[in-house]
Amino acid sequence: KAAKQMPGYTQQWTDERKTSVVYNNNGILSLSFWEFIFTGGAHPGTFDNYSCLDVKTAKQIPLEELFIPGYEAELNRIGEKEFRKARNLTESEDLNNAGFWFQQGQFKLNNNFAVTADGLLFFFNAYEVAPYVFGSTKIIIPYAELKNIINKTGRLSVFVN
Repeated sequence: KAAKQMPGYTQQWTDERKTSVVYNNNGILSLSFWEFIFTGGAHPGTFDNYSCLDVKTAKQIPLEELFIPGYEAELNRIGEKEFRKARNLTESEDLNNAGFWFQQGQFKLNNNFAVTADGLLFFFNAYEVAPYVFGSTKIIIPYAELKNIINKTGRLSVFVN
């Protein structure tokens, strides 16, 4: 359609996609959906989106199923510590002044996560919490850090019991 509308247009477009298994054990299947796309413009886009599924039902596993009620503040506190480590930020450095886009400067984990053998992986794609030039941010929170908020009878209990 673009070629018909713009004769002589020679820009190449690319869209590559890859799905891979991140974790498949204990009734949990974590998948990575990676995409590289270029349709013109200043730069391409690369995205990595994760999905955790129950292998019996194929339904998405939300964070609420993995943790005890009221887990959010503690999970975000631990996540912020790992985020700051990954981004070489001090614990007192203002996130927004450092160039990140968190509402009112308050760190918050997203729902782009995967269960892995080593910990809970969270991934922030480019443009999600910072300008493109910052790239993406991947953090893995070890289960030992999460032991106080993991549902002891839930899916992650195998990592802390």
